[in-house]
Amino acid sequence: MDQTEQRPILDITVFVLSYNRPQYLREMLLSVLSQTNLPEEIVILDNGSDDGTREAVEDLIGGAVRWVGADYNHQSLWNFKRAYGMSKKKYFTILHDDDRLLPTFLETVVGILDSDVDLIAITTNGYRIDATGSRTSYNLLPEESTKILYFQNSEEVAIRYSNGFVPFPNIVYRNGFPQKIIIKEEFGKIWDCIFIIDLARYGKIAILDDPLFEYRHHPGQDSSLFPEELLQREEEYIIELTKGHHKHRQISKNIRNCQSKRYSRLIMNSIVKKFNPRFFFYESKKYEYKFASVPCVIDHLLFDRIRYHRDKKNYKTGK
Repeated sequence: MDQTEQRPILDITVFVLSYNRPQYLREMLLSVLSQTNLPEEIVILDNGSDDGTREAVEDLIGGAVRWVGADYNHQSLWNFKRAYGMSKKKYFTILHDDDRLLPTFLETVVGILDSDVDLIAITTNGYRIDATGSRTSYNLLPEESTKILYFQNSEEVAIRYSNGFVPFPNIVYRNGFPQKIIIKEEFGKIWDCIFIIDLARYGKIAILDDPLFEYRHHPGQDSSLFPEELLQREEEYIIELTKGHHKHRQISKNIRNCQSKRYSRLIMNSIVKKFNPRFFFYESKKYEYKFASVPCVIDHLLFDRIRYHRDKKNYKTGK
C-alpha cells in the first residue's frame, strides 16, 4: 500500500465496463492498479451482473476504486454513455473488462495529451491475447510507418476506416469533447467508428504505435461478428463524408476492395459448408444481383447453370 501511494497520481478517471466476467474483470483491475502512474479514480460500471462478479473484486474496491452497479442488464451502449457525466477529471478512458493494460499505458498516453493541447483523444497499438490471456502471434495493428499517427479532422479518420480502423477499447479522452457527440445508435455494433469520425470534428486524434494494452479475443465477446448491412452503412457514411476530398477515388477503391474480400469469404464459406452461393444474393432485375444493399453484377451464366442443375434435380425428384 505504501508503494502504491508513492506513485504519481494522474488527473484521470478510468472507467471499466463490466458484465458477468468476474475473472477477466479482476485481471483488468489489477492491470490498472499496477500502472507506473495511477489514476485518481477507478470506477467499475457494472451492467447488472448476476454471477458473483462483485465478489470476485470485493477486496480491490475501496479508496480510489468504486463500484457503480445497475438494477438489471441494459444494452452495452447504455453502460458506455453513463460514464460521460460521471468524470470531473481532466481526462477519462472507458475500458472493457476483458482486456488488460500494460504498466506504462497511462503514464505514456497522459504524457502525450499533456504535451499537446490540441489533442483530444489518443489510443495505442496492442497485443492480441486469447481467452486464457496468452498472447497470440499478432498485434492489434500491423506495424505503422511512423511512431505516432495524427488525424486532424473527420475526413482523415474516415480515410483510415476505409481500409483499416482506430483501436477503440483503450482510447483516452480529453474531458468535455466526447460529450459533444450525439451517438448514432442506428449503426448498431459499429457505432464506435462513426463516433470517432464525428469526434475528430473537434480536434486531433492520435494512434501511438507502441503496443501498450492487451486485446482479448474470446467466444463470449460482443464484437466478434458484424452484420453486413451495418458494414455497408458505415461505408456509405464514409463515402458521403469524403465527397470532394482529393482522396475520394482512393477511398472508394479501398471500400470496394474490402467488400470484395468479405464477399469472397462468404462465398468460400458457403462452398465449404455446401450452401448454394446464391444464398447471399438476390436478383433485382434480369442478370443483375445484389449482395445485401450493394449492387453486384454477377456472370449470368454461372447463375443460369445453378438454376439448370436445380431445376433438373427438382424435375427428377418430382418436386
